[in-house]
Amino acid sequence: MSYLGLPEEIDLDVWSDGPDIDDGEDRDEAREYISPFSADEHYLEEPASVRGSAVDTEDATDQFQRGWRIDRRAGDSWMYANEFIAETNDEAFDGTRALDLLQRRVVLDYGSKKTGSKPASEEDDYYPVFRLDFVSVVGLPRRPICRSSHFFDNITISFRQWNAMYSAKHVQGIDFDLTGRTFRIATGATREAWFIVMHPSQRAAGANNPRRRHDTTHTRTALVQGRALMLASYIKDIFLRGELLGEGVEPRWTLWGKETQMIAFDKWVIFQTLFMDGWTGFLERFSAQGDAFWADHQPAFHAYDYGANINIEVNEGIANLEEETVIRSAYSDEPSDESDEGDDEHSSLQTMQQGWDHDGEMHRRYDVEIEDDDSLFVSNGPDNIAPRSPSNFSPGGIDVDHRGREDEVDANGCNDDDDDDNGDNEQEQRFLEWMDESEIISMSQPTGTRLQDQGNKDDGQTDPHQPSVGTGADDNDDVRQGQAPDVSPSSLPPSSASEDQREYDALYSPGLMRLREALEAKYNLDNISHVSYALAVDVNCTAANKDPDAEGRPGPPVCLLADRNRVAGEFYGSNYTFYPLGFHPAYGNFTSDRPPAFLDSDLFTVMKENMSHQNQGADVLSFGFFQGYSNLKRSIRHGPHDLLASHGLATAALTIPSTEAQRTAQLKDKQQRLLAQVRGRLTPDNPGASTPFARERQRVEAAMQANEFAFRFEQVISIDAPRLVRHRRNFSSVLQPIFQLMRLFLKEKQLYAGILRRFPPDIFPGVMVAFAKVVEAAIAEMDHRFRDAGSKGLDMALSEGVAALDRLGNFCFTGDPRVLPTKVMRLLGTIDSLKTCGWPFISPRMLDIRHGQGLVNLVGWPQLSNGRPVLMHVASLEYHYDRTVASNRHSQLWFAELGGRSIDGMDRMTTFLHEVFRDLWVPETVTFIVRQVRRGLNRGLRSGGRVGIGAHGDVDTSNAESAQAMIALEAWEEQDSPFRTSSFEKLSAEVLKFDDRPMDDSRIILKTRRDLAEEMFVALMEGGKKGHPGVESIAPAHSTWPSILRAAIQHTRGGFATRSQWVSGIAAAMVSASIEWVPGSHRRRLTHQQVVQLVGAAASATVLAARPDSLKRRALEAVARRSVDSGDGKRVKIRPRIDLGCEVPFKRVPDIIERGFAELQRLFAKGDQGVRSHYSLAYCCLTECLEDPLCDLMLILTLTITASSATPEVRPNTKGFNVTTKKRDSALLAANMVTRMLWFLRPETFPWNSDKGTVLRVSEMTKKIGEPHP
Repeated sequence: MSYLGLPEEIDLDVWSDGPDIDDGEDRDEAREYISPFSADEHYLEEPASVRGSAVDTEDATDQFQRGWRIDRRAGDSWMYANEFIAETNDEAFDGTRALDLLQRRVVLDYGSKKTGSKPASEEDDYYPVFRLDFVSVVGLPRRPICRSSHFFDNITISFRQWNAMYSAKHVQGIDFDLTGRTFRIATGATREAWFIVMHPSQRAAGANNPRRRHDTTHTRTALVQGRALMLASYIKDIFLRGELLGEGVEPRWTLWGKETQMIAFDKWVIFQTLFMDGWTGFLERFSAQGDAFWADHQPAFHAYDYGANINIEVNEGIANLEEETVIRSAYSDEPSDESDEGDDEHSSLQTMQQGWDHDGEMHRRYDVEIEDDDSLFVSNGPDNIAPRSPSNFSPGGIDVDHRGREDEVDANGCNDDDDDDNGDNEQEQRFLEWMDESEIISMSQPTGTRLQDQGNKDDGQTDPHQPSVGTGADDNDDVRQGQAPDVSPSSLPPSSASEDQREYDALYSPGLMRLREALEAKYNLDNISHVSYALAVDVNCTAANKDPDAEGRPGPPVCLLADRNRVAGEFYGSNYTFYPLGFHPAYGNFTSDRPPAFLDSDLFTVMKENMSHQNQGADVLSFGFFQGYSNLKRSIRHGPHDLLASHGLATAALTIPSTEAQRTAQLKDKQQRLLAQVRGRLTPDNPGASTPFARERQRVEAAMQANEFAFRFEQVISIDAPRLVRHRRNFSSVLQPIFQLMRLFLKEKQLYAGILRRFPPDIFPGVMVAFAKVVEAAIAEMDHRFRDAGSKGLDMALSEGVAALDRLGNFCFTGDPRVLPTKVMRLLGTIDSLKTCGWPFISPRMLDIRHGQGLVNLVGWPQLSNGRPVLMHVASLEYHYDRTVASNRHSQLWFAELGGRSIDGMDRMTTFLHEVFRDLWVPETVTFIVRQVRRGLNRGLRSGGRVGIGAHGDVDTSNAESAQAMIALEAWEEQDSPFRTSSFEKLSAEVLKFDDRPMDDSRIILKTRRDLAEEMFVALMEGGKKGHPGVESIAPAHSTWPSILRAAIQHTRGGFATRSQWVSGIAAAMVSASIEWVPGSHRRRLTHQQVVQLVGAAASATVLAARPDSLKRRALEAVARRSVDSGDGKRVKIRPRIDLGCEVPFKRVPDIIERGFAELQRLFAKGDQGVRSHYSLAYCCLTECLEDPLCDLMLILTLTITASSATPEVRPNTKGFNVTTKKRDSALLAANMVTRMLWFLRPETFPWNSDKGTVLRVSEMTKKIGEPHP
């Protein structure tokens, strides 16, 4: 019979309609910002910023001085590249032979002369193909950057990827840290990504960051969620106004929502204008809420696109282009008031370009065929071909003699389609078709005038609405003294803007011309800060044919790689990063944040000087990021995440035991999918097409068959648009630097050939195919051992072996040093072998994986700062699964196989527990609460706002308050001691009141730390047994601390730490970690909607005054353990006191009794109505008894009993209280105690022998509660 008056089969949890619980559905959100390198940083203690830095490529001065080369004496044996390739092509080559190869210190130099490799020279034939691979536009703050266009275009707006990382890290105009400053808003029809970026003001930038920009490769650039909510609300408001009303962006849109809407480009321009015009109102609305971020920042629109790979044809003008020379020296430094006709005829190029006469009057220049020694293209010999006459071109600057696109050929007479892969041609064709729409309106206008209003006629008259322009400062304040007037191209007559730029029209191919026209029609340069783009040059090469009988015929195609020793001479110091391929330390790819010396020292210096001179001394042109890489990179992967060899799939599939994977259905399905991919089951007809390393091998083999292994150079060029003088502020000036760079790669091959080395294709990339076969066979052998091990899986040695194979295979194809953790790889001898032998050696003395279960040298194995072993496969498990799986695996190996931390006394146990709670419990619980509260706030936003939250219950106000709550939540998250009582009071006041289910006092439960520690111990060690709650009642679903603490308890002998000591240690750890409140539980799951406030002081750990490990210390610890177990220890006498939490005499029903009666009413709402009526009668009787001394005594007794940490009971034939085996709900117990005592305090109020109306009689109620004892 139930003591609480409920049928025993009724589970209270079933009836509860309580608060949010931890359902474990936040895994995807938690993993959103996890990268393989961040997982390595967490588990291997090797920051990516250190492992992948350029400094590591020059890690020693002596290495730089002696160069990067293979040392034949460094290994145990020597192998030629063709011998190694033949070994892997043997039909009998299997995983056992592959592992044996990797555990031998072999020397392999595929760049030796005996293999046919030699430095590239100008005698070889080079065939460059030019492409535009990247475009970025950075807008000025508070300016719309687009203009209305007449071609068909659209923009897709969505909040689904609002927090996408801003990855355009090689552009100018962003000289501040992007962290927490971007909002992804849209995607263009031509693939460009649109962001709103918050630019810091000078005051904010100076206070927080000294104008320094960080690498955003793995940095979260998105706004914090609270600010993102405010910005999203403002964006939705804009679409409820005027012309944008009805465009499909509605108030119901939420962050991460799946809603998308395509709008016309003209509407996008209107949105940008309204967004910037209304920003002042936005500031007035939100700055008053205490967040200074908005006042310290201004919004700007950014757009960028990677990988368009637009082909740029080489025409006759570019083929005959002369080298650019300095033009400043051609001008007289002394101003002259007297000018003869000759000076007038040969005036400076700048004066000719501006189109101004000596009287200051602006006039039109129809005759532009002026020969001038000051031209950028100096004619030095009779062989030079003059630019084609403008009469051969249409008014738009396009060669009317050009044939259709399908008939276009390059300067070498080869059809462009033959040089490109089909994917690039399709992308280019789609882009050109999109740009063709603008050609109709632009062909009839000269290039410099396409930005003017369509209403202007080509009659030589200026726009009457433009202000008059004079030559002196008195006439126009905007014109500085001694400077040509600042005139917009749109205000000039049709043929007067940038006359000298007509020389460049002959250099434009039709595709590049259409690109320029599209950019001019789409973007307003007056409102743009910087335009950046990357010119890519694919250099194909054939070896010089020295056979006298084969004169005129090209030699065999060769593969090009950068020579590290020669690249080092192009950069000063260590200002570059080298990525070796095929494990050779000297040959591969490279990147740098500046151009190499063969470009920067001569050509780029002249180009920057000339453009500065043409723009009144402003530093307009800059050359930034430069990279050179083999196009095999593009063959084996289409995008950064397409390379299977870099995913660590074998590690994720084979190093998690089946018993662990069976823990949840999600883990099991994930492992089965990974196993299917590793085993090639995703493509049954061609298993290698989906298997790591086999797929890369197939793609390299396909590239070898097609001779597709060009070497690509990419140079990022940036233009500072506001510094361009007004009449040059157009996209002709922006694209002008392209042509000289193209000329250099066409005519001066000796400059870039000097840093390259060529290889016969069967050697390289043939050696990469061979290494892929080695890793592929080795992983197949590990998979075979994984099957044989059954549910136990691979042990630590083989798991680390699989991780090493995965990472070495990744390094073979990418050369990225970040994938090789130095703590382990240096110990295995791998780092030294890669530097001197060119071989992925794994020392069998430290890790032997050749046979059976493998062996690992635990004595010398590297450790983390906390004493745990460095395990490479654990980091991969976190990336592919989650931190819980990784932590479980790490703890299992640490405490089971490796012996764990030596917990042999109270002092080490309390130290361990303090680290667990400080380093794991606090951050994981904070993360849980933050996610749960955000879900509640987002749920309120999705429902359209909560009535009564705002000042007038309106949606906008409630949304603003929810956004403000987000900011306060993030502030609480960053506190050093978030679980102090003062922190909770602030959190409850500023955040939880805005949640979908607000916190109130009824959801705060008092509990001693000792009781909570006991509950934790039981949940960890006995959870799920005999009805005890499991770990999910004390920890979030994906937390790691329970597995670590459980493993420590399980693997610590009882003689060193008893159960009572573990409980005391847990309580003491909560005190030392400043934990004064914790989330409660509901339905046996953790919830943030109930709070357990901890009371009582936990005894601090006893300090034993004796030397550790001494005989006296062990004796003192033994006495302490015995005194704890016997319970005879003396206690300090204290005077007992009980704080009832209420004033006596009672003037109101105590809260716990109120909650008990309310819960009883809810529980019996659909049950026995006689019972429900009886409880209602008892509650009314109680209200009438208040302030009666006997009633006060009754309430004191009730509160005293229910305040107990365990439920007391009087068992039959006893005269004292005992503890029940199952703790009762305190509120229900209080309500039932009061009801029973009221029967005897006010007997006349209750029916005893028969029911009175709907009120059940006492004799029947006794059966619900228990036998009465008068």
